[in-house]
Amino acid sequence: MQDATIACAYAQLAATASGLGACWVGAFHEDEVREIVGAPAAWRPVAILPIGVPTEAAGVRERRDLGIWCMRNRCGGEAQ
Repeated sequence: MQDATIACAYAQLAATASGLGACWVGAFHEDEVREIVGAPAAWRPVAILPIGVPTEAAGVRERRDLGIWCMRNRCGGEAQ
């Protein structure tokens, strides 16, 4: 499972670097996906990664302040 998710994440990064759009899909009916792609019953689909040409270019987002994500010593602690 871990190897499959890592591979999917790298495929998404590669698609983006190539100017394509990709969207991770993790909620689906495994049996239906297995049937559609002709996978053996022993295989478990982990993710679907639709890749295509985006209809518009993604803009650059403003970064959030690191202090809202980093806590000192423990979760919910004082922000650094």
